[in-house]
Amino acid sequence: MFFKIRDLELKPNRFEVAFAPGEVDLLDPELQQAGPLTAEGVAEFLDSVSEIHVRGEFRVRVNAPCDRCLEPAGEEIRQKFDLYYRPMEELEGGVEVGLKAADADVGFYEGDGISLIDILREQILLALPAQRVCRKDCRGLCPICGLSLNEQQCSCVAPAVESRWEALKSFKPGLKAGK
Repeated sequence: MFFKIRDLELKPNRFEVAFAPGEVDLLDPELQQAGPLTAEGVAEFLDSVSEIHVRGEFRVRVNAPCDRCLEPAGEEIRQKFDLYYRPMEELEGGVEVGLKAADADVGFYEGDGISLIDILREQILLALPAQRVCRKDCRGLCPICGLSLNEQQCSCVAPAVESRWEALKSFKPGLKAGK
């Protein structure tokens, strides 16, 4: 679905869509859309400020490898969004312009509108947790033999600390050198 400015100038565009698994590219081969991505909301053109305002809600399940043990980890995401997009201004000579603090919450678009899939992709990626785990008590992999510690305990022994790092044990933050 593409929101064209010329259509939005006439009337707001309400949407209620469902995208099948795999229909939205999440730009990472490890991230997979595991179920339908459903979204509903409204897009409108704010003529007074030349912005596209898109608000709504989406729901999707995303699968990815666990960051600790590499087993599948699923994440159910349901989130509301309320976004503003301004046109990317054509600048002569390719001059870069710095953003003001007020521009931090505003996105930009090029051409005659913006794609709903692009909006949803961005919102999904922002909603994913920084660390994905298969379960809260995941013990991960043994750093020595690579065995999954969720399945069994290995007999590996952690190596002793190398002597070149011993000096850091006495390091006290906040003290100035020579005192």
